[in-house]
Amino acid sequence: MTMADMPSVAQPDLPAEVGAAIDALGNRVKAAAIRSLLVEGPATQTELAERLNVNRANLQRHLAVLEELGVLLVQPPRSEPDVRRRAHSVNVDRLRQLHGDLGRGIGLD
Repeated sequence: MTMADMPSVAQPDLPAEVGAAIDALGNRVKAAAIRSLLVEGPATQTELAERLNVNRANLQRHLAVLEELGVLLVQPPRSEPDVRRRAHSVNVDRLRQLHGDLGRGIGLD
């Protein structure tokens, strides 16, 4: 097989729940955001970007993924139109579920 025959992105076959756990936990910015929210408490996107010393636009992409995966809770909810800034917090039950899924998915259980 030549380099030209190799896929550009490796996509090994893993259970979907393992993929979700990797999407949530397999990145330093996401892990730092989760840790900050757990240790220092809820924060707006701007506050969290300052805590982590990261670019707000970059952080926004990571927070959107975590929110979509159910790891982050947002107040007020996005379903409510509101001009106030939204505060993020961690959905600890969902985080524990993903952590367990990752362990089982890679064969710890």
